[in-house]
Amino acid sequence: MTKIRHKMPKAKFINSRTWQVNYICYLASQIQTGNYQCNGFTIVPYAFFHPKIVYFPHLKFSTHFWNAIKQSTHQSVARLFSKSARLEVERILPIQTTNYQRLIKTWKSKKSLFFKYLGQMDLFQKELAKVESITILVTPYGTNGSFDYLKKTNGKINLFITHRTDYSEIYLAKTIILALLLVKNEKYAQEKWWEKQIITDFLLQFTYLHRIFNAPLINESKYLSSKIMLDSKKYLQRLGFALKKKFTIADGEMMYGEKKINRLFSNQEQAVLKKLIQQQNKTISFDGIAHLLWGSEQEEKFSLWAITKVIQKIRNKLKSLNSNTQFIYTAYGKGYVFMN
Repeated sequence: MTKIRHKMPKAKFINSRTWQVNYICYLASQIQTGNYQCNGFTIVPYAFFHPKIVYFPHLKFSTHFWNAIKQSTHQSVARLFSKSARLEVERILPIQTTNYQRLIKTWKSKKSLFFKYLGQMDLFQKELAKVESITILVTPYGTNGSFDYLKKTNGKINLFITHRTDYSEIYLAKTIILALLLVKNEKYAQEKWWEKQIITDFLLQFTYLHRIFNAPLINESKYLSSKIMLDSKKYLQRLGFALKKKFTIADGEMMYGEKKINRLFSNQEQAVLKKLIQQQNKTISFDGIAHLLWGSEQEEKFSLWAITKVIQKIRNKLKSLNSNTQFIYTAYGKGYVFMN
């Protein structure tokens, strides 16, 4: 680690109506293009504390609004969307009072050490030197944090990030690091999405940064409940963005899109997964799974531990098909649900 002094970027917290409205337009653009869905985010019309949740408020958007979003010349959270799209959101988005004074106070007490340590990292020296200012939109909506940057004619950069009000300052630090990684390499926007998450989480949990914030990050692989997933599926359908089913069964062969996948699973795993797919969105009881595994001997051989191990093996193999998405959910005390 090389010690190089950098001037700390100016950070400005904002809560303007204009940018709150614009953020809703940005969220709409990410949903419309499927960016959130492809990266394993779950969209719901309420706030829920989980890093893979997107809170997109349930508003009566017109077809005109979605057309305006579709015709936008950009998908940047740092730039204003069309006036027509923003005017519609302005009319229907409730005015909310956002109290973020505690966040500002806590951030001010930690920002000097945070930027000092980042400036000493070889990973960020060049990028941090380019950053002139950071604008932070504090909002009740969206993900825990969105980000982008704007280049100035003098070569300097302005970071624009959002921070959801129900998250602590460690998530603000995380969003800033993610934004710096994007400045470092544009491929971190999509192609290396998971790589930048891993780098950021490592820095915040296993380096000196952990001593600054002394707070845990929620494991992004932590499963969401089947209720939340069903809420999301229904909400996307209401918005007009119902997802195509990824898993089907044709002539006894399980298909993931156009790909045959029976060979990936043992006979027992196939029996369980086929039943889950056939009965998707419905709970398959532990007894039902036990019957698939052991048939007439299910009472003698019944073992929740063995059932859990089989389900975990299936989950791990499904991850090899789509690492960003969870398909099998636990209905606690009842069994399992497959959400396609």
